[in-house]
Amino acid sequence: MSYMSLRHLMSLVVILKGRSTGLTYKEMQEELNWKEGIKPTVRTLQRMLEKIRDDLGLDWDYVEGGNYHHKERKYMIRELPQYMAVLDPRERVAIEMHIKELERGTLREALTKVVAGQEPLSTSLTMNLEQLIEQTLHAGKAQPRTQYDRNQMRNIETAIQASFELSFKYRSQGAKKALQRQVRPIGVVYNRFAYLIAATGNKEAVSYRMDMLQDVKVTDIGFVPPEGFNFKNWVNESFGVFHGDELLDIQIRFAPDVSERASKITFHPTQEQRRQRDGSIIIKMQCRGHRELIWELMHPDWLGFVQIESPDRLKEEYAEQLARAKTAV
Repeated sequence: MSYMSLRHLMSLVVILKGRSTGLTYKEMQEELNWKEGIKPTVRTLQRMLEKIRDDLGLDWDYVEGGNYHHKERKYMIRELPQYMAVLDPRERVAIEMHIKELERGTLREALTKVVAGQEPLSTSLTMNLEQLIEQTLHAGKAQPRTQYDRNQMRNIETAIQASFELSFKYRSQGAKKALQRQVRPIGVVYNRFAYLIAATGNKEAVSYRMDMLQDVKVTDIGFVPPEGFNFKNWVNESFGVFHGDELLDIQIRFAPDVSERASKITFHPTQEQRRQRDGSIIIKMQCRGHRELIWELMHPDWLGFVQIESPDRLKEEYAEQLARAKTAV
C-alpha cells in the first residue's frame, strides 16, 4: 500500500466516521474531491472500503436508503480508535478561528466542545496557534465569501508563522497580466474577499486580494517582523481592509428615523456616539478606508437618513461615488 493511498484511506475513514447518517458513493466522491483533490470511481471506492476493513481492521456498516425505484446504500464507520480522531495543529487553529467568528449559539458551543475534547498542545505549539489566530481577522459579518486554494492558504499560513517571505504572481483587477511579487507576510483579513496583508522593504503594509494570487510559494528568505507592530491595531485603523488613504476624523449624523438602529451598530472600534435633542444621533470616528465607509453609508438602510458633517474630503469622495453609481442606469 503506497503512502498516498494510505492517506486517502485515512481521509475516507475520518469522512465516514464524521457523518452519523452515512454517505453514498457520490457523497464520498464529493468529499474526497474537496479534501484530497481526487474523485475515485465507484469501483475504486469499493476497493478502498475493502482495504479499510481488511488492512486497517476497521468495521464499516451501511443502511439502505432511497425509494422503491432507486435504492442506495449509505456507508458509515461507527467505532474509531481515539488516535485517529485527534486534530492536527492546522485543523485545530482552523476550528478556533471559526469559533472566534461565530455568534454565540449551538454551533459555537458544539465546536468549542470538539476542541475541548482534544489533548492539550505543547507550549510552543500553543504560542504558534495563538499567533496565527491573532494574525487572521474577519472584517465584516456573514456575507458572500470567495473560496480559496487550500495549498495556497497552507503556504500563506506557514510563511506568517515562520516569518518567511512569500513569492507569487499577482494580477490586480483590470491588469492585463500578472506581475511577480515577493513580500513579507503579516496577516490575513477576511471580508467579502480575503486579503493577504504584506510589506516589502521599508514600505508600509498593503493588501493583496487572495483570489488574485497565483503560484504562491514560501521562500527560504526569513525576515524580522517590524518591532512594535500590532496587526490588530493596524486593522482597526481602517473602516474595512484598505489602508491607502489618509487617517480622517469623521462625523456622521443619522436621522431620527434610523437613529435607534444606528446606535446599536459598531461601525468602527474608535467610534463615539451622542444622542441629539431632535432624536438624531451623531457618530464620530477616526479611520482610514474611506471607500468602504462610503459603501456602508450608501446601504439602503441609510440612504436619505444619513448626513456626512465632516470632513469635506469625505463629502467629496461620497459625491464622486454617487457620480459613478449613476453610470449603472
